[in-house]
Amino acid sequence: MACPQIVVNCPENCPAQHLRNLTFGPQQNMPWNNWVMHCEDLRQRECNEILRRHGRIRLYILTESIPRTRFVYDEQSNYCIHSAMEGLRTRLCKELINAECPPDVCNCSQCPNLNTLLNYLRDKGILIVDCALCPLYRLRSNRTRRHAATRCLNNNTITYLNVTQDAPVITIFPRNCGFLRSQQPNVQSRVVRRFNFSYLRGLKDAIQDVLVDS
Repeated sequence: MACPQIVVNCPENCPAQHLRNLTFGPQQNMPWNNWVMHCEDLRQRECNEILRRHGRIRLYILTESIPRTRFVYDEQSNYCIHSAMEGLRTRLCKELINAECPPDVCNCSQCPNLNTLLNYLRDKGILIVDCALCPLYRLRSNRTRRHAATRCLNNNTITYLNVTQDAPVITIFPRNCGFLRSQQPNVQSRVVRRFNFSYLRGLKDAIQDVLVDS
């Protein structure tokens, strides 16, 4: 089994369409389509590695959207605690591998925590998937964010969730964000735990419980 390559399908009436006019990537020098393809190539690689090890995705972590300048699977993306805003990878390092950013390291590519985290996820069979391919945190309305997340999940990133259609899902969303449950009942029925992006305490225990039961 191999992870299918995502085929980006963005309708013209998407409420996040204007975000594609921004510049993207760690150096903020990439157009949207190049950044998305770069990120999805990395995600597909992780998906295939998990399939190679386990024959299936054992658990999905579903988040809201790909940030504009960094991506959880990209070693060139800076999530260092010394940067302006703490992101998902930093929070996962703290919660899942009990690791803080070393004080003498200013770039993730120089930090041993990155490989430790990625190997943890691979060993557990966990794939991180974003609902949306655009940075929805740049939208002012949470209602608009939810609609955009739902539309992009339906049109694009559902590809990953369909690789192992009975695998459970843990969501990590900002407060009052994420996909509209009524419009994705199949995904909703697979959600076993929900976490607020700002508070991941208990995530490691939840993963252990879910994987024991699966």
